[in-house]
Amino acid sequence: MAEQPGVTKGARQRLDRYLSKYSLVFEWGCGPSTLWLAKRSRHVYSVEHDPDRYNWMAMQVGARGLKNVTLLSVDHPEAYTSTILHTKLIFDLIMLPGEWAIGDTAACSELATTKILSRGVIVLDNSASISHHREAEYLEDWAKFSEDFGGPGDRMTSLYHRH
Repeated sequence: MAEQPGVTKGARQRLDRYLSKYSLVFEWGCGPSTLWLAKRSRHVYSVEHDPDRYNWMAMQVGARGLKNVTLLSVDHPEAYTSTILHTKLIFDLIMLPGEWAIGDTAACSELATTKILSRGVIVLDNSASISHHREAEYLEDWAKFSEDFGGPGDRMTSLYHRH
């Protein structure tokens, strides 16, 4: 299994330089990104709504002996969206949910802006997709600057910075 986030190569390279052993990360949706992020940060909090995916990731985390990953399982959209509020933490990096998420991704974008450090980064994959138009527009207004990393076809990953 490839242990890397499903973001474009340029975004992955930028995140690799940004993350440190002190970074706190939150992500909506677990997967290979969880493992990749765990190798580069102090702690990863990952919320998942699919029980099979959650169980698979719990096995992956256990098999690798990762102690810096907290997997959170939820079963309905409102809980998926609002889980970040229950962590009581402020994060260095927040990975927004993909297009397959059960929660309200626009609401996730808004919540992310309340839980990110002033020097933190919010990541939106497939940011050029029409299904992420609201999120991208909201984050463009919020951010002081953003970085767009193109990928195959019309794929784009955007990193939003407040500092």
